[in-house]
Amino acid sequence: MPRNVPAAWIHHIELTLWDPAYPYPWHKRIISGPSGQAWISTMWDGKLYENGVSGTPYYTQASDFFMKAIVYWRPAYPVPGCTEGGQHTHTTACWKPWENGTYESTDEFQESRYAIVVEQYLYGPVSSDPKNFAWIGPTPLMALLDSYLVKNGDAVLPETADWNLTITFPRPDPTRGDNDITRYPQSGSVTVPGSQFWEVDFGTDIRGGEAVFTCAFGSESPTHKVHIRGRNPIPDSIPETYIDNNCGVHWYAKRIARYESHVWVPEGNPEYNSASGGADYNQFYPWNFDSHQLPNQNPLTRQYGGVVHDDSYGWGFFQLTNPRANPQQVWDWKANTAQAMVILGTKRQNAVDWVASQRAQMHTYRSGQSPPQPDLPVPAQPYGNETFGDNQSHPPDDACTIQAYKSATLWVLYWDNNALPVPIWKWRTDGNAAYVVSVCS
Repeated sequence: MPRNVPAAWIHHIELTLWDPAYPYPWHKRIISGPSGQAWISTMWDGKLYENGVSGTPYYTQASDFFMKAIVYWRPAYPVPGCTEGGQHTHTTACWKPWENGTYESTDEFQESRYAIVVEQYLYGPVSSDPKNFAWIGPTPLMALLDSYLVKNGDAVLPETADWNLTITFPRPDPTRGDNDITRYPQSGSVTVPGSQFWEVDFGTDIRGGEAVFTCAFGSESPTHKVHIRGRNPIPDSIPETYIDNNCGVHWYAKRIARYESHVWVPEGNPEYNSASGGADYNQFYPWNFDSHQLPNQNPLTRQYGGVVHDDSYGWGFFQLTNPRANPQQVWDWKANTAQAMVILGTKRQNAVDWVASQRAQMHTYRSGQSPPQPDLPVPAQPYGNETFGDNQSHPPDDACTIQAYKSATLWVLYWDNNALPVPIWKWRTDGNAAYVVSVCS
């Protein structure tokens, strides 16, 4: 249902600060102060936010700000009593307001006639957050985003405006595909009255990354950038139950997800599991108590809310690698699980075929003896907390399926026709079995 936007608007400042001493114009840097360095802090609703300059760890990379900007500077040689441990600690003796000024319109701070406000009605507003983060819910549920236009001074809101949203996620795997880019709507734009919200229709999509809203009218086309991250389902019983209800014969599926997506967190963290010594079932990196507790504008940084991934380009619960996870499977843990079941089905068939081929070799040898000998069952083999073999808790096919999910040079089970004094079944306990042990522990 369309809604009217708030009558009040907030003064809008665009921050564009450049270091004149830095030779590359496309790279913003922390600016030079009178005799040291300077950085930006910003005001929103009377609250001071620490918001660094582009090129520093504290910069949000948001495309607009609805707040006042205050410049702080630090002398090249710290004054006595300066004990601050980082440039963001401006309340100590190290940092002073630059010329005691609150800059609202200078060569660096230019007022904009129009700006975009984005709100998410799942977790609250995002435009008031200096880091501009929106969140995928743990069920999972796509971030529910509204946007609307505000004006500055004597500017007039348009009768209608054309909206679109582009979400980009740069996956670092150039040999298998470039950025994930999804546009809403897929083509063209959505036209709404200039005084009303645009409610993004994501359908069933769940997407994260860098979301850029564009509002076009007349000669104007303001943009607003939001970083979309995700939150995990907790407690662990939620994903465990879901996987168990959808795994079919793959009882080991939840063990694989737990192992593949395990992330260390300290004891006391709400996602901490004492049995594993960390957080399990992570589609996203969990909140932590160390320096990585805050989300980062780089979606590939292993910080709060980013998709869990490894250096082989595996993603999410099951670290989907090959085939390459699609965008939905990257951000939606249930879609990630569904694809893992497809992969496990293929892996299991390969494992069943392998075990059958080894049984055939065994049967050929045993039946060819004089007199013919009966078939030999596969002996018991413990891996971690589980035992595999014929007439055991789990058939040998299961151990081979688990191994095949991660791949190994040699199968963990084989019939050794060259064993002395007679051919026998053999289970591997070397590195080829390491993944099975880890999953089953």
